[in-house]
Amino acid sequence: MQPRTLCEAALLLGGERKLAEFLDIEVWLVSRWLEGLGQPPDFVFSSCVDLIESSKQAATVADERDKGAQAPIDKDHRVKLDPST
Repeated sequence: MQPRTLCEAALLLGGERKLAEFLDIEVWLVSRWLEGLGQPPDFVFSSCVDLIESSKQAATVADERDKGAQAPIDKDHRVKLDPST
């Protein structure tokens, strides 16, 4: 699972070198982990998961914006955080 997560993060950022820069580690370590050799530290895995989740959330927001969805506005012209209220 971790090599797949690291691979997805590398693809999002534009390659192994960009992922290494993002994580502030040496490229050879990223290459090694992507090949399934050794285990990255927890901070590397969690940083990659955070990156992927942030990317998915941004894509969802962009999709909603492209569909013309508008945030609910209250009577004072403020965005309502909970549309059910």
